[in-house]
Amino acid sequence: MASIRGPILLSCPHSCRLSRGGYHSQTKERIHLREQYVSTLIIKLAYEIEVLQRERIANRQSTVGQKQVPQVNKVSLLFWNREKKFDKFTLDPNYLVRSQFKDSPFHQSLHKFIESQSGVANSKDR
Repeated sequence: MASIRGPILLSCPHSCRLSRGGYHSQTKERIHLREQYVSTLIIKLAYEIEVLQRERIANRQSTVGQKQVPQVNKVSLLFWNREKKFDKFTLDPNYLVRSQFKDSPFHQSLHKFIESQSGVANSKDR
């Protein structure tokens, strides 16, 4: 799941079971178990970041007397649905090797995030 909204990115791929190692990395294949509250934590953190930004903007406006409202940087979120069934494509992004980039939904979402922020695509590693 990805919500690409702004320049701050919070991610938690460990919200479901993930595959590590195996053929591509020539290491023993392992399964990383789901971390139960990680997606809830990043959603709450995203909310708090946006609240803090709004408070800072309000404080600046009251001290400087600005009438123009600066834009709050939205927070982008990237995580997997915990209900997703485990399959060979639920790869742990911390253990990817270059040949797995194209098979990783997480890695592809990172590229979408980068493109949305800079307008420049780096397709070399896709």
